[in-house]
Amino acid sequence: MPTPWKAQLPLMVAALRYAEITRAVFILAGDDSAEVTQAASRIKADLERIDIPFERIILEVGDNENAKHQKKSNLVIARLQNAAWHTARLHGADQVWSLESDILPQPNTLRTMMDVLALDRGWYDVAFCTYPNAAFLGGRGNPSRWILPSVYEDERDLPEDLQQRVRAREERRKNLAAQQTAPTEDDLKEWQKLNEAIEATAPKGSIWKLNGEKWRQRGWLESAYPGIGQGAVLPTDWVGLGCTLMSRRAFDLAHFTGYEGGCTQDLWLCWRAWQPMGIRMAVIPHALCSHVKMQRRENAAAVPAIMHARHELGGECHGHLRSETREWCGI
Repeated sequence: MPTPWKAQLPLMVAALRYAEITRAVFILAGDDSAEVTQAASRIKADLERIDIPFERIILEVGDNENAKHQKKSNLVIARLQNAAWHTARLHGADQVWSLESDILPQPNTLRTMMDVLALDRGWYDVAFCTYPNAAFLGGRGNPSRWILPSVYEDERDLPEDLQQRVRAREERRKNLAAQQTAPTEDDLKEWQKLNEAIEATAPKGSIWKLNGEKWRQRGWLESAYPGIGQGAVLPTDWVGLGCTLMSRRAFDLAHFTGYEGGCTQDLWLCWRAWQPMGIRMAVIPHALCSHVKMQRRENAAAVPAIMHARHELGGECHGHLRSETREWCGI
């Protein structure tokens, strides 16, 4: 996918001006490809005009034939972020803005994140401007399930055959627990297929109906905080790193020691590095980002698309979160 740096750069500069940043260092971590080299040259030239030093880190992405594609991608991203953060520490950074290459920030994102970190003299150590990735990121989780369901299993209208498979799974789990035996690989594969079938089943009602019958913590932003949007800053148990501001404490605690790539690196960071140290995180549906990613098409090659984030204007839903997926035009 072409990196949308030509669209990201003007928005990034606008965010720096809107936040009245006068002292900063910009660090770009990437490979030595022609595209990244071109982006680095243009970014450096533009930032020099507003007196912001630029530093580029080049890493060999490499290839691991034993790793699955997604796991390998996660590890590459973690390596790039590790290298950038190490350089930022050497510069003596007190706050670090993590901006990933496929995220388009709005001009008010950085200033809003700075304001959130100043809330109550540092109540939060991590401020995250949400963006859509199917759903808007941020919400609730716990140590055993890092992102909780947005709709729980008992809130879905399961057909009888799925109910039978659920009962069989629970019976199998009880037997394994009694024998103090771990599930087999076949068990895990079958349960994964079952979970996918359950998630494809329609819920028994809207999130408003489900919450009215039983309030629960829910995994993704619009389900955890339905009807949310402009003007809001909310506690969250997990964040992405696409547009995220870290305090010095959160930043100095950020590391990927022990990470193996089995989940996204940002989720691992939240639950393995920050949560055990009591780091508080905020998700900000007031200041939004859009997300450029590849969109799969039936019987055709995937094409770049923009998941455009905005707030509803007017009516009963004024200010609520909205996202629209459109063809990427590079604007």
